[in-house]
Amino acid sequence: MPKFPFMEFNEKTISTNLGTKVFGQRILFFKSIKSTMDYAKKIAERDEPEGTVVIADYQSHGRGRFGRIWKANPGENILMSIILRPKIPLERFSIFPFLSAVAVAESIEKNANIKVTTKWPNDLLINGKKFCGILMEASITAESGDFIILGIGINVNQSEFPPRDSRLCNLAISFDG
Repeated sequence: MPKFPFMEFNEKTISTNLGTKVFGQRILFFKSIKSTMDYAKKIAERDEPEGTVVIADYQSHGRGRFGRIWKANPGENILMSIILRPKIPLERFSIFPFLSAVAVAESIEKNANIKVTTKWPNDLLINGKKFCGILMEASITAESGDFIILGIGINVNQSEFPPRDSRLCNLAISFDG
């Protein structure tokens, strides 16, 4: 079980602490999954409702922008994907990564009293170091969008970062400092 400082990390505590009418009304929690994005896309294609959150303690094939690998050990990160079904013109879909970055940053600032900055369009920083990445993938038919999968990965207790890029240790940080 993850060692989050503010609450036990499971489906019940997450849903109990939400004050929303749409997001998180259905939460699918996995100890381990290949990818929350892939799973959310699969169930969205089968008409899973807007606001469904797929969250995992560990994912073996997490990814960021441009197919970059997002590695996360169990108990160290918040890994989630949210199904959105916006009723807006397709040309407005591109606003969602920006809106989500602002929403996540404001939530963390409010609840953890930590100053968060952004590196647009999809990175959140603490003291200039990345601790959160946001990924958006959309399913589009004709001139409308069917759904958006919004992936959010937050380093919470991560103490080691992948050695594939020696610069990463200087660029990334965990929520707990």
